[in-house]
This record gives sequence, structure tokens and C-alpha cells, in this order.
Amino acid sequence: MGYKVLGYVIWRGGKWYAKRRLRGAQRSLAITGVAALVLAGLLAASRQRAAQGS
Repeated sequence: MGYKVLGYVIWRGGKWYAKRRLRGAQRSLAITGVAALVLAGLLAASRQRAAQGS
């Protein structure tokens, strides 16, 4: 039971710290994530097109 409480406290503290630390970086992180998804989609489409052409 003690480890469960300790794990909960560490988890919540880590989340609080990360939110506090990354507050200014959230926008750039979101833009980077969207760009990565678009790039992955383009890569998948080009591979699919290449496979159909063969």
C-alpha cells in the first residue's frame, strides 16, 4: 500500500512539474506534432503509390 501511495505522489508531482516547465513550449510542441503527422502521412502515401506502380 505504501508503494502505491508513493507512486501516486511521484506521478502527480511529475505531471505538475512537466506542466509547469513546458507551459511555454506547448505551442511549439503541438506544431511539431502536427508537422510530424503530416510528414508521416506523406511518406505513407508515397510508399503506397510506389508499391502500386511496381
